[in-house]
Amino acid sequence: VTEPGSLPGGRAMAWLGTGWSATLGWGLMATFVPLLFPTGGLPSPRWRPVAWLAAALLALGMLALAFTPGPISEEGPSVPNPAGMEGVGGALVLIENLAISLLLVIMVASVSSVVLRFRRSRGEERQQIKWFAFAIVLLVSSIGLGILATFVPGFGAFANALQVLGVSSVPVAVGIAILRYRLYDID
Repeated sequence: VTEPGSLPGGRAMAWLGTGWSATLGWGLMATFVPLLFPTGGLPSPRWRPVAWLAAALLALGMLALAFTPGPISEEGPSVPNPAGMEGVGGALVLIENLAISLLLVIMVASVSSVVLRFRRSRGEERQQIKWFAFAIVLLVSSIGLGILATFVPGFGAFANALQVLGVSSVPVAVGIAILRYRLYDID
């Protein structure tokens, strides 16, 4: 920001740290963690198309975001996307919107797999899913309250703290479920 171009690879690093890489992390957490938790496998072979479609949509959305022309991010300094493809920008935005919309449907299906597992589970697996479900409820409610808090003047820091709490609750709950119920052999 203070001396543009003074460090080598600045644009490349800005490109790596943008929305396309975050989309991969969020997408994996919202689709594959519910699909695979707590056993490390799909609930049944019928869920394979859901997993393959989730992987394809994540890849498609990530690639579209990575190569969309224009500024890398709306926040911070305006840096043009070094990998942006000018000729196909409109098509990439359409692909990105379509992939993200379909990925939301896949996320609902992934969460429904947890509900299905819970109904079929007994004993320790049921307790593991309870921890996970608690974290998901905390995540969704904290994001919702965080969004509402942004509309109230002076509550921006509170909104951010709520969202950090919600996001961090998922790996903490998974860790508790693994350690508490001896799920050490999950790969």
